[in-house]
Amino acid sequence: MNITETLKQLTQAHGVSGDIARVAETARKLLSAYDASASVTNVGVRGYVYKGAAHTILLDAHLDEIGFAVTEILDNGFLRVIPVGGIDRRVIQAAPVTVYGENGTIAGTVCTMPPHAKTDDTKALAKDGIFIDCGLNKEKLEKLVSVGDRACTNGRFTVLQNGRVSSKAMDNRSGVTAILYAIHLLRERECAYNIEVLFSDTEEVGGQSAQAGAFTSKADEAVIVDVSFAATPADPAHETGVMGKGVMIGVAPSLSRGMFSRMKELAKLHDIPFQTEVMGGRTGTNADHILTQRGGIPSGILSIPCRYMHSPVEVADIADIENTAKLIAEYIAG
Repeated sequence: MNITETLKQLTQAHGVSGDIARVAETARKLLSAYDASASVTNVGVRGYVYKGAAHTILLDAHLDEIGFAVTEILDNGFLRVIPVGGIDRRVIQAAPVTVYGENGTIAGTVCTMPPHAKTDDTKALAKDGIFIDCGLNKEKLEKLVSVGDRACTNGRFTVLQNGRVSSKAMDNRSGVTAILYAIHLLRERECAYNIEVLFSDTEEVGGQSAQAGAFTSKADEAVIVDVSFAATPADPAHETGVMGKGVMIGVAPSLSRGMFSRMKELAKLHDIPFQTEVMGGRTGTNADHILTQRGGIPSGILSIPCRYMHSPVEVADIADIENTAKLIAEYIAG
């Protein structure tokens, strides 16, 4: 499995929260290489890799991305949209976008006012002041787009220097990629766990799909894979991870202390680069929903450092994704 090519396939597929059919089918095909029964369900992509073990582990990474939803087709041909998830409204002005209508896709641009015409120093569009220009009049737009259709930025996949890559939807298609690669590494190995996979929807709007998926899970434990903040010169070091320094192993009051300790032990034993991410309360990930299901599922978090989160140019390091996968594989192998 080629990590870079897999990540490119996943990030360039469309899948705004609540409308992930396109990227879900991409992920299902990738997972089906290891699990012929992989399927798209109402909560995302689900699969089960049987290893003949006595216990089962759930691997979750959310598949949905942030984007927009159409709320109105204006008489002048513009689309009024609202954010779906926590879009960074400072950086979307003049961004190229694609609108995914019922009858096909349409290219567009987020409207912006030229700096010459601005009367104040406003740095972000208001939530109710985001419009998309597709170059069509209302009559033609209404044949292609309906209220409720989704749109997302066209953050193209770019290979940077030093093993870094940039794209939209690194959050959290990089986590999906890490899980796929971990299963790839385990394909010929005996394991201490059977592997249940959930590539879930709706994490960006509340985590409902992970909660529902975990409710019907057979898992004895869960590992949630997501991204976390990678340092830039403007960020406080104690609140961020270091890109290229390895997988971030999470520790929080709600997470399993035993799983955290075991992950650190395995990372040291197998020379897998890692760093510790400390959270004082909620994790802000699907773990907050999975660990409360079925009387409590012991959960751990592995995070991939990511720069410029919730923008069209999120950046990750391929080595961090690979090392996340290696640690998952060693944990499952036992």
